Amino acid sequence: MDLSKEVFQRERTLKDLKDFLLAQKSVLLSIPSLWPVQGRITSSYGEVRLSPSSGGTRPHMELISRSLGNPDRCPADGVVLSAGREALYGLLICVDHGHGFTTMFGHLKEIRVKPGDRVKSGQTLGTVGTSGNTTGPHLHYEVRTFGQPVNPFTYLTQTS
Repeated sequence: MDLSKEVFQRERTLKDLKDFLLAQKSVLLSIPSLWPVQGRITSSYGEVRLSPSSGGTRPHMELISRSLGNPDRCPADGVVLSAGREALYGLLICVDHGHGFTTMFGHLKEIRVKPGDRVKSGQTLGTVGTSGNTTGPHLHYEVRTFGQPVNPFTYLTQTS
């Protein structure tokens, strides 16, 4: 093989490797790994809890107890899908992080983003509240992959 062909093939291989690494970086940046608030876990993923309004039981997602008004942070870069009032969760924000990852933040006191906003990891989305069907200030935090609820602990690794 002559030198020019070998140089061409190596350039092609390096370009392919660069493209692969950039795609992997994009996937890694979409993983919701940042804790949205610091606080005590009051209910683990999938735990069945009594509903304060109906008196019945229902499965629950992650609850992180925190003082009223403390900031809820975005766990990864993304785009706000929705931000508004919902009956069960009160003030609710949904963020699409790409690659099938979405997160939900419920029972907020206030919302600081709007649908379509591009948000960064660590950015304040809203504040901990008591809106919707709740017994006290906390964040209802939910992670979904391709629309299915998953255990947030699988992804949470960073605290700041």
